[in-house]
Amino acid sequence: MPAAVVAFLAARAESFGFTRLVLLLIAIGFLLNMGLGVYHAGAEWKFWPGPETCAGGFDLQWSQEGIVDTPVIRCDEASWRFLGLSFAGWNAVVSLALAGIALWGATRRR
Repeated sequence: MPAAVVAFLAARAESFGFTRLVLLLIAIGFLLNMGLGVYHAGAEWKFWPGPETCAGGFDLQWSQEGIVDTPVIRCDEASWRFLGLSFAGWNAVVSLALAGIALWGATRRR
């Protein structure tokens, strides 16, 4: 929501330089998000190991607190796929497309 407000204000600004700056920052944010999606999808496809903190291990303290009945969700296994891609993979694809749109807007003439 804050990015939408800033983009709205940038579109209303008379200076196109501010609008370009905002669009470039938005594109950078989408590219960073794409990187996270690629990293997560790569861990799901076993191209590289995922972080140990979300690999779904067992902690003895959990059983003492009665959480042992809760299913452990692993981040290195895709819970669902659509057209061969997991949510992380689709996140990377959509983020790349949105970054491209933001960069197109930043580089086009007004």
